[in-house]
Amino acid sequence: MRGGEGGKHVVNPDIKRKGRRRAVGIGIGIALVLALAGGAFAVQQGIGRKPAATGKPSVALATVQRGTLTAQDEVNGTIGYQGSFSVADQADGIYTDLPAVGQVIPEGSEIYRVDAGPGDLIGTLLAAQAQLAKDQASLHALLSPTPAAAVEVQAQEQQVQAQQQQVQAQAEQAKGRQQQIQAQEQQVRAQEQQVQAEGQQVQAQEQRIEADQAKQQSDQQSKEEQVVSAPAEGEITSLDVSVGQAVQVGTPLFALTSPDAVQVQTSVPETDLSQIYLGEKVAVDTKEQGTLQAVVSTIGFTSSQTDSQEALYPVTLTLENPPSGLRPGMQVTALFREILLYEAGTLSFPDAQSVTAPLAGTVASISATAGDAVQAGATVVRLADPGLATTLASDSAQTATDKAQLAQDRSQLAAAQSQLASDKAQVASDQEQVLTDAAQIAAANAQLASDKSQLQQLQQPTPPQAAEVSALQAQIAADQQSVQQAQNALGDENCPAVLLEGALPAYRDLQEGESGPDVAELNAALVGLHDATPAQLNPRADVFGGATRAAVRRLQAHLGISRTGALRLGQAVFLPATGIRITSLGSTATLGAAAEAGQSIFEATSNLVEVVATADESVQSDLRIGDAATFELPDGSIQDGRVTAVQPASDASTSVEVDIAPVRPEALGMLNGVAVDVWLTTSVVRDALAVPMTALLAQAGGGYTVEVVGTGGKRHLVRVTLGMFDDSLGLVQISGAGIRAGERVVVAGT
Repeated sequence: MRGGEGGKHVVNPDIKRKGRRRAVGIGIGIALVLALAGGAFAVQQGIGRKPAATGKPSVALATVQRGTLTAQDEVNGTIGYQGSFSVADQADGIYTDLPAVGQVIPEGSEIYRVDAGPGDLIGTLLAAQAQLAKDQASLHALLSPTPAAAVEVQAQEQQVQAQQQQVQAQAEQAKGRQQQIQAQEQQVRAQEQQVQAEGQQVQAQEQRIEADQAKQQSDQQSKEEQVVSAPAEGEITSLDVSVGQAVQVGTPLFALTSPDAVQVQTSVPETDLSQIYLGEKVAVDTKEQGTLQAVVSTIGFTSSQTDSQEALYPVTLTLENPPSGLRPGMQVTALFREILLYEAGTLSFPDAQSVTAPLAGTVASISATAGDAVQAGATVVRLADPGLATTLASDSAQTATDKAQLAQDRSQLAAAQSQLASDKAQVASDQEQVLTDAAQIAAANAQLASDKSQLQQLQQPTPPQAAEVSALQAQIAADQQSVQQAQNALGDENCPAVLLEGALPAYRDLQEGESGPDVAELNAALVGLHDATPAQLNPRADVFGGATRAAVRRLQAHLGISRTGALRLGQAVFLPATGIRITSLGSTATLGAAAEAGQSIFEATSNLVEVVATADESVQSDLRIGDAATFELPDGSIQDGRVTAVQPASDASTSVEVDIAPVRPEALGMLNGVAVDVWLTTSVVRDALAVPMTALLAQAGGGYTVEVVGTGGKRHLVRVTLGMFDDSLGLVQISGAGIRAGERVVVAGT
């Protein structure tokens, strides 16, 4: 066979791929070599490659190389912050310092302050702080005025004129909107009359349907005497009649068992009986239905025994969630897993019941087969009675006609009501807009007055008086002294709440002599903040001793508060994070407001950013903690990450959520809630041979080959087995006898 014969190059072989999976070659190169001769080349595709019409023949070649291929799934992801925390106040007092939304607070830093001191001292401090801020603002305003330039005066005059025009335009708009409201109110009144008429039509149609249904119910009662239904939910275990068979009253028609009451009858040797207990979980192998779960429901104490056999005691197992398809007498094997005991057993249905014919007749139809699961009231057997069937069909047709008319009437009524609601909503919206217009006009007038005042001030600036400046400066110095005196008077009562790492919230004062898990997390946090070394303080110790007291004093020194060596309830906030990011403040958390134990102060997340991706549950088995992942930021940059968790999605779908920690979190900046594309690594093939997909030749009898170029340019076909595909780069993994790295293969031209 000549080189190139017997096959055809393919660009996209029909190979099954999973999801939107792609493979990315890492450390593998496919060198494309173009052999050119005479300044022209061509790549022949198909069976038999022939030389070009002019010049020497040329082909496109690729070199087979060895490397690593990884397969990835492309999924959607969202950037966010890990964790969600809600912090409540633990002590009563007054808020004197609060964090800002968006603020990042590291471990060991102050979060907020609640002053638990006397109310008069707190009020004095807040008043002094307010007076200081007011006087500082007055001094700044006094020193700021300077003669305005002509261009500034002109700009202010133009602003005044524009504001006057805006006020006039808004007044005209409000007048037009009021006229529109009057027209809409007339339309609403007409629409209300239409709704009333439609409602009367619907009521009349409902009365006709009630009469139809009463007649149909009467006929149905007669008809139901000819229908034998399942008396309860269950499974048909046998059918005792066939279509056309004549039956008498009491003739068995079918047997029904409860799907939730399937038992296994087995026995246990006397030597193992003491290790069996009620409620014990047991695996039941049914062969046809696989392994099911059961519990021990009864244990008999009467044994069956012969002279040559060990005594056996009966045990009854009840299946949990039994599937359909089970049959009485089916042989199963019970595995008592706790003692590794296998025993044979038989399925039984304690609630089985036989359903008989209620009257004499002929079987017209059978709606179920043995093994079917049926609901209570489901029709199983029908007995022929053409006369009643014809009457019932007529009744049903009339009822259907009336119901169709009722549906049409209700649809018209709903449309009228919807239009009425829409019109009323539009009127209400326009009325609100009128109020808004009035408010805007008032605001525009106020702005106009302010602009005129500023224009007058620009035109005639007044220089500050030296005496007035001196008086304000003296007042500010006095204000600062008052603030310092108020802070000194409060003393330790105005202490900050510090962020410490720990999972157990603070619930008591922590001081020398206390012990417990909250003390253990305090010791660990103090060592983590370097307020003590592990040699000075065991981070796992759960006792508050002298070493803990010394470390707390160091923490208090860093915070600039009194070094008492103890932490009152409310002075430490334990959260499972080394830093937090404030997302919102509580509705009552404002400076100067009263703080009450238990009320919300703020909501926060950790300061650790992550990417949460949503993937199909089919990839869950392919993912491992620590697997590599990549994602693309809105600026187009590709970032690396590692899988930190895989768990079912919170929306009860068939998806899984994959948490990814970025390798370079600083690259994400302040992004939060931003959607990104994520690529999850699902499989890796190392030491793989790869060629371009266009090197593959599909064979008539199935399979693929590649055309290898040997010594002296001779070409021959080599059969290969395909492995991983790279749809994005056009690569495919191959293997087979006679193919190795470094060889050159022919690829199809473009």
